[in-house]
This record gives sequence, C-alpha cells and structure tokens, in this order.
Amino acid sequence: MTIQKNENEIIEFLTKRGLYTRIPIEYTFESDSIHFPKIDIFCQKCNKRSTFVLDEEQCFIDKMKVLFRAKRSGMRVFKPNHSGLVGLERELPQINPLNNNSILAIKMKCARNYDHLIFFIFLVIDGYLIKIGQHPSIEDIQSPIDSKTVKIITEKNYSELRRARGLFAHGIGIGSFVYLRRIIEDLITETTKIAIVENTISKEDIEGKRWYEQIKLLKGYLPDIMVDNPIVYSVLSKGIHELTENECLQYFPTIRELIELIFAEKVAMEEKEHRIKEISHKMSAINSKIKVSK
Repeated sequence: MTIQKNENEIIEFLTKRGLYTRIPIEYTFESDSIHFPKIDIFCQKCNKRSTFVLDEEQCFIDKMKVLFRAKRSGMRVFKPNHSGLVGLERELPQINPLNNNSILAIKMKCARNYDHLIFFIFLVIDGYLIKIGQHPSIEDIQSPIDSKTVKIITEKNYSELRRARGLFAHGIGIGSFVYLRRIIEDLITETTKIAIVENTISKEDIEGKRWYEQIKLLKGYLPDIMVDNPIVYSVLSKGIHELTENECLQYFPTIRELIELIFAEKVAMEEKEHRIKEISHKMSAINSKIKVSK
C-alpha cells in the first residue's frame, strides 16, 4: 500500500500534529507496498534527537498483521490464512485491506537502538487518515525546553508552555492557545515595565494601544523575531474566540516554535548584555593599571 501524500506533510502529521487531527489521503496497491517516511524526533531513552524508521514487521490493519519481503519494486504484502501467516514462498494476489473505518497501527524504531520505539494508530474514514493514538506523545517527542531558556523564563510561563504543549498533545487546540497567549501577554507586560523605568516610553505612550501596537513600540527591548511578527497575539486571540479546534491544532506548532525562538533570542540578548558588561569591566581594570590617555 502506498499513501499518495507529500512526504513532508506526512512527517509533520506524525511529529507535530496532536491526536484527532487528520490529513486527506489517497492510497493505491499498485506496488503492494506500505510506506511511511523516516522521522527525526527526540528520543527519550537516548536523551537526544534521533531518526526513527518504520518497523516493517510490526504493521497491522484491523488486527491483521502485514508481513513484508524486501524486493526491488517495494515491500510485498502477504496476508494470514486460518493457520497463521502465509509462508514467504508463495506470493498471494494483491489485497486491499484498507477500507473505510479501517484501523492502521504502525511501529517505528530508533535507528540508534531498535528497542526504542514509537507507536501510531490511525483511523481511515471518508478519505482521511485520523491520528487516534500515539505513544510517546507529541509533547514527549519534542525537544525539551532548552536549559538556558528554563533559567530565564518565569516559573509561571514555564508551566504555561508545558501545559500548552500537553493540551496540544491531547488534541485540545483552543485551550493550548489560551496558555500561549498568556505567555505573550506576560512578555509584553514585563518588558513595558522595564522600558518605562528606563524612560524609553511612558505609561501614556502605551495606554489604549492594542497588543500589536505595544509590540511595535517595544522594539529594541523585545526580541526582533517578536517585533517582526507582531500579529502573534492577534492570531492567538482569533484562535480562542473564532477558530475551530482543528484550526488551532493546525497552527499550534508554528506559534509554539515562534515562542520558543522568542525565548532563544531573549537568552542570546541577555548573554550578549552580560558579555558586554564583563568586557567593559575588564577594560576598565586594564586602564586603571596602565593609565592610557584618551
């Protein structure tokens, strides 16, 4: 069986879409092959990112084991008879087991260690492949929140980011958007306080402004990637009040990645500021010793 779908779409579906999300598919049995692309995800047992490949001997359609034999034209499909799996010696006619309401279960294994596994279960219905089961979860196969980010992010925002990722993993899109929006609000609010203390802006400058406008006003304080994408708050708000669960689930990975990049840039900004202060202090110490003229 060959699923006729862009490979990148399937990879995103496997690695970034939560439960109960779906993709439209077409499939043929012309090559008697079943194919899922390899995926690059975080392996909890390796504690690093790793490549996972399809375990060709552990695929099931409606409790029927699909057995494969390597062949240049693809992996040949065999079906079980009443006494067990048909032997490899005799090739059976093509079969089309993937019907409407079929359940497809696959297992993928880590290229570093074949005992490290991930499982997916799909429902095929009305031309769609729906993800109805996955272990480990989407949350677990994402790279952990960077340790440097953990040091600068508030405990509240860290908890909210974890909750957003967890809700997404369980197919809850609108709820996940609520927590992401809180993070954006906190970033703007805390940054505004700093800018006001430094007299860069006043309370009057910010009062009555929409979040989009506030982000623009805080250029130089907020990470550039946030200033360049000020619609992030508006997108999250529209998701909470107007979009469907499926639409929120579809857009969640992009918004989550943007927020993680915002924190990564914030870390880089703070590290740069620390290094500038450190080098300035060292230069002052040198000058106090050798007394150079200006």
